[in-house]
Amino acid sequence: MRAERAARLLAADPSDVETLRRYIAQWPEGRTGWLAGARDPEVGKALALMHRQPAHPWTLAGLAKEAGISRSVLAERFRHFLDAPPMTYLTGWRLQLGARMLGTTSRSVAQVAAEVGYESEPAFKRAFGVPPAKFRRQSRSSTAPRRTAKTRTRRAPMRQHVSGR
Repeated sequence: MRAERAARLLAADPSDVETLRRYIAQWPEGRTGWLAGARDPEVGKALALMHRQPAHPWTLAGLAKEAGISRSVLAERFRHFLDAPPMTYLTGWRLQLGARMLGTTSRSVAQVAAEVGYESEPAFKRAFGVPPAKFRRQSRSSTAPRRTAKTRTRRAPMRQHVSGR
């Protein structure tokens, strides 16, 4: 997802971030995408809040209040820049964080669900679209060293989950 790449950039060296800020500041009006949304004062504030506190029980009204604009204006501008309503974006961000945690930590599904903003493990499982434990096994097996033809076992290969989100 492009948002994850942009978030990694923002965690980079401060001089890299300053270079990125200067680059974005020179963009003409009318650009869209995550970085353009982050540049917009109100949409950028909503994005920052969602990224800093993904587990917070955000609502459109709460985000709009924090950004200092109405719900309808936030929703419209968010859609303009990110081609999705704020709550849809937040769901995707939470699922992306959850997928990363499942693939890189040994936290339980319930712990991951709580850390990314789901009140219950079943709600997280429904939103995830595939059993999270199965996703964890698949993601770990896909990052494991590949076996060569000589060392391959007769075990059936696992299908990789491809998220359409």
